[in-house]
Amino acid sequence: MAGGRAAALAVCGLMLVGCWKDNPAFMVTAGPGEGSGDGETTTGSASGEPDTTSGTTDEATTAGVGPSPSTSTASTTTDAGSSEPETTTSTTSTTSTSGDSSGSTSTTGEDAAPACGMTGLGPAELQARQWKGLTAQACNDIPGRNYRVLELVGVFVTAVPCSSNPAAGCTGCDYGTTLLFGFTTPAPIGVLELSKCVYLSAHGAIDTPAPEPCRYRQMAVWWDDSNSPAKQEPLAIFGHDTLAVDPSVADISGKDLGVQLVPAGAECSCVDGDDCCPDKAVEYDLRFVGEEPVQLPQGTSGAVKLGNATYEAYNGQSFETGACGQEQRFDWWLLRQ
Repeated sequence: MAGGRAAALAVCGLMLVGCWKDNPAFMVTAGPGEGSGDGETTTGSASGEPDTTSGTTDEATTAGVGPSPSTSTASTTTDAGSSEPETTTSTTSTTSTSGDSSGSTSTTGEDAAPACGMTGLGPAELQARQWKGLTAQACNDIPGRNYRVLELVGVFVTAVPCSSNPAAGCTGCDYGTTLLFGFTTPAPIGVLELSKCVYLSAHGAIDTPAPEPCRYRQMAVWWDDSNSPAKQEPLAIFGHDTLAVDPSVADISGKDLGVQLVPAGAECSCVDGDDCCPDKAVEYDLRFVGEEPVQLPQGTSGAVKLGNATYEAYNGQSFETGACGQEQRFDWWLLRQ
């Protein structure tokens, strides 16, 4: 099926690597479906022989991220340390030396409940930054529109905005404006097909200092081998620290996707022992409601039907940290099969 996963593709693609710190990488290896976009489309040096051995840019920093594909760099290091729970726990042990052990307690590492979120896959990073010439734009929401892919930039794709009409595809492209976008997921390992024309929407902007990429709580991406990918179902849907689905999914597909919390009932402890309200240390399953509800514990995936497409839905993490301020961590993503 067009837009599905494959082990290797002789087209533009997105590699999803199993370790979230090292993924993903957009592999631009060819230029299928040039379409009818206005202006000249270039693929740059990355479209020739990209390094497909690792898909990582561990030594790069976001400080060099810019609008020019030839000079931009990107980073796979994020602030996920603040969104990935600590997995260390402290335990105490008390013993009685009076010979009467009735009042003594003993707590060992085996007895303590694991920190909330330990069974999860981790966070999904949704990132993008718009540019006008050499000027980085503010971190605003990105209303759905078509984009013509220009080049791979580290772990980001550089594209120019085109028509906002989903059916128009990559026409009326503005070559004075660029967009760098990318996303990371902890799973699965594999490559997703990426054509030269994509339709992208991102909401829930989280401001970051320019020129670092902005982060988003919601994102949906459409692409296939055609010049108007939004005529099909979205290829990827993401949520970071939210249960809300990007509104473009319903606007374009006419189908509603719901993501709901279901208490898992498993015991877990506070992520931070110094900021601990035990009643707020809770793990959840996520119930994905498409054609039929599918309930997934964190760290698992399952098939979800939405419209005319079947998705593999992932519950990356869904828990409350136990912090007295009630910190919640929700990360999930759906990939069209």
